[in-house]
Amino acid sequence: RYFVLEDDEQENAFVSAGGVVLIYTGLLRLMKTDDQLAVVLAHEMAHFVAEHNTERTGFEWIRRGVDFLTGSHERSTIHKMTTLGLTLPQSRLIEREADHIGLILLSRACFDIDAA
Repeated sequence: RYFVLEDDEQENAFVSAGGVVLIYTGLLRLMKTDDQLAVVLAHEMAHFVAEHNTERTGFEWIRRGVDFLTGSHERSTIHKMTTLGLTLPQSRLIEREADHIGLILLSRACFDIDAA
């Protein structure tokens, strides 16, 4: 399932923990073809298939634990180091994995990957 969120300023989409894809009208406005929209939807579905929300939550709890144990806050050096050293690399890895799985989903659904 998917829902469209009315916000022309937001050019984004995401998937909920329950597998519902939410896409903003700002991103829909940029889509020129069905294949382009399919790429976005497949990428978000891939996050659900790979259970990335669970993974992100785990990393967030680790970061919060480090903050708690060190008495850090959002502007502290330790918080920034944890974010740069743990959260951001993990986020990039998750996005690459979602791209890869999304392309597999697209090809299995007979979308033209090159056209997207």
